Amino acid sequence: MSVTTFSNLLGCQLWSSKMGWGFSLNEIIAVGYAAFACPNWGCGFNYHEVAWSGNALASEPVFDACLKVDGDADPANLPHTALLPKNIIFDDPSGIDYHERLVPPASLPNCQAQPSTKGRPPVF
Repeated sequence: MSVTTFSNLLGCQLWSSKMGWGFSLNEIIAVGYAAFACPNWGCGFNYHEVAWSGNALASEPVFDACLKVDGDADPANLPHTALLPKNIIFDDPSGIDYHERLVPPASLPNCQAQPSTKGRPPVF
């Protein structure tokens, strides 16, 4: 939510919105970590909330400052190339996007955009 708040203070029009529910992760670099791995809190999320543009639909870009995903052509397998997800489409059926970079193939159905959860924190 902090990405949404700070971005909107600068004039952006982002939403905080969730994806989920109950999904596994590909190896990521979590905040506070230096290498790709499953963090000590586990290799999955009950849900995940990120900054989202547009109407927080699957076809729209996300901004995730909590982690880095694998930016290469095969995000589920080594080697990994760190990519900070900023202005990356959540789910584009024609390519590898944030969705496939974050979640292994078997868990993709559990990690869906939840636009009904979108909201904007108040800006004072």
